[in-house]
Amino acid sequence: MATSLPGSELWIAQRQLYNENVDGTAEAYYQGANERIVAHVPGRCRRILDVGCAAGRLGETLRGQKTSDSEGRLPPREVWGIELNPAIAAEAKARLNRVLVGDVEQMDPLPLPDCYFDCAICGDVLEHLKDPQAFLARLRKHLTPDAVLVANVPNVAHWSIIVQLLQGRFTYDDNGLLDRTHLRFFTPESLKDMLWDAGYLVAGEESLHMGQLYDELGNASPGDPPASIGKAAAAIGLDARLAEHSTSIYQQLYVANPIPDPYSQPGRMATLVGPHIGELGAATKRCSVVVLTYNSMRTIKTCLNSALPTLGADDELILVDNASNDGTEHWLKCFVQGSADGHSAIEMVINESNTGFSRGCNLGVLASHGEYIIMLNPDTRVYPGWIEGLLEPFKDERVAATGPLSDNVCGEQFAGLYLPPGQMASREATARAVNGDNRQPATTNTKLLIGFCLAVRRSVLDQFGLLEERCYLGADDLEISWRLRALGYKLAVAKSVFVGHDCGGSFGTISSEAKRNAVSESDCALIEKLKNYYGTSKIPTSIQLWNNPIFDEALSRSTL
Repeated sequence: MATSLPGSELWIAQRQLYNENVDGTAEAYYQGANERIVAHVPGRCRRILDVGCAAGRLGETLRGQKTSDSEGRLPPREVWGIELNPAIAAEAKARLNRVLVGDVEQMDPLPLPDCYFDCAICGDVLEHLKDPQAFLARLRKHLTPDAVLVANVPNVAHWSIIVQLLQGRFTYDDNGLLDRTHLRFFTPESLKDMLWDAGYLVAGEESLHMGQLYDELGNASPGDPPASIGKAAAAIGLDARLAEHSTSIYQQLYVANPIPDPYSQPGRMATLVGPHIGELGAATKRCSVVVLTYNSMRTIKTCLNSALPTLGADDELILVDNASNDGTEHWLKCFVQGSADGHSAIEMVINESNTGFSRGCNLGVLASHGEYIIMLNPDTRVYPGWIEGLLEPFKDERVAATGPLSDNVCGEQFAGLYLPPGQMASREATARAVNGDNRQPATTNTKLLIGFCLAVRRSVLDQFGLLEERCYLGADDLEISWRLRALGYKLAVAKSVFVGHDCGGSFGTISSEAKRNAVSESDCALIEKLKNYYGTSKIPTSIQLWNNPIFDEALSRSTL
């Protein structure tokens, strides 16, 4: 059954909602003042930047608002605008304090004062930019730490677009959702993700549905999403109600705050860093592989017997035993003695007590000499070329840490995400598929690298600290992944490297209560860092921090 598609009449209706005098002509496109945006600009905001200010109607409305500061005064608002169209910008100059004319993506640096605006508005603008994320990231330096960003974009997942796609069409128009000047397309969730990646944390939102738009105008609505959309979603195992909701949104508005910048806020940096800053010294080798053991007899033989032959002449192996009582320490000593002739670059550190995972690893790192340091769990099995594969992404100087694919791991490092069905029938088959002779070096950026096998630049660890020792069991990889990304570095998954992982071998040698207490204390230490960095009530979600719900339960407990 054919479904009528809302065309320019919906755009005209939307503009009428913003400004009763708009008649739907091309010139009227620049004359609207989106009252929904006005409603989300806090009264405390005194210096406002309107990106894509058009004729300045929105800024004029904001300047005319009667708002008071914390002391009840009524200071005037200062509104700046940026507009691409010179003729329209000339109109805006009569309404705003200052108007810059030109393409914001060509303004590098932006001709704006640093740390000046307490509000920035991007109303129906981001979809017109080639790289909106890069622009928003550059904009941050011109905003105060407590500023708000109000961003509004059309939803490319709206049901009217889906109906077009199902008919084999994706037709641009002079206006509306598929305005021919749109260069980027967003769904509400993809916009939220883009804001986070650009350095903004969403604090509020408002969805504009087609039915709302027509109801507010007193017009008959062209209809809700076809019921078949929900049924189709359910048929392929998706949430029907979510599909119906997301496809009913015509536009999405988000209110966001800049994520703290540790480089310009010394207090934030002090909260962010780890221990042992400046204690590593210069590198004298290519790579140091640090293996921490605790009651690891079940797995350590496989791990070291697979790793030792892969070390190059410029690599070293550092073994740290955390006071094992199952014979691991004795076996390690025999292993080192038996391997001395074949590979002299092996060092062993024996701890008199169990120092915890993070502290134990750090002791190995402090004894290392490699330009790159790989922290490798004793319940792993590596394959030829794994070191070279993990080091490949470091050619990008922005990459601070890398990790491999594996069979027992969550998130982007799970090998099954990248292999055809059937190629994970066994660990060896998976290794052949990932580490094959015809492999091409490839990486995927990620927000979380799991600590079973983690390669990190020595220089980054020396400058910003080693593993957080208060997160001594279970949260160490979450903390360092978050920390490195907060510092502006990238994390990379080396998709041409497979490392087998037995997962939790040492955990099985301690009581459930001891493990639960240790994990809880580690979680609490990470939550304390997050609260100190973002503020008690402003901690991002686990998905935002790591693109993984792995820490949701701990964050939920912290708010009880």
